Amino acid sequence: MSQNSSNGDRRAARLDEALRLLAEEARLRLARLPSGHLASFEGEEVELTLRLPVGSAGPAAELAAAIGGDLDTAVAALVAHRAAFRPGAVYCLRCQAADCEHAEPGGPREVFAGWGKTGLPRFADYPTLLL
Repeated sequence: MSQNSSNGDRRAARLDEALRLLAEEARLRLARLPSGHLASFEGEEVELTLRLPVGSAGPAAELAAAIGGDLDTAVAALVAHRAAFRPGAVYCLRCQAADCEHAEPGGPREVFAGWGKTGLPRFADYPTLLL
């Protein structure tokens, strides 16, 4: 094995470990959110832009805080997107969520009929709505 390939393997392993730790931190932050369960399944991704100094390392605490803030923002955006689109539910403008008690119809014959003046979803009996 050549010197270059072993250096390349070490670099790849270090990057792999850094990404694994960052993904683990994203999962932990997702689990702490009240609606985190809506986005905690396989295949979910968050987009994160990292700005890393290449000269001196700089203040590590400031860099970690900036990355942590960006990670919080990305995880919250993912949860907000998942909370807005739930099968069988309508987004409630009053609660700003689709998982509140107002977001689902009262029975199998009811369909979404619009929003009320206060932002609550209105549901109506389907045959009645057709008439």
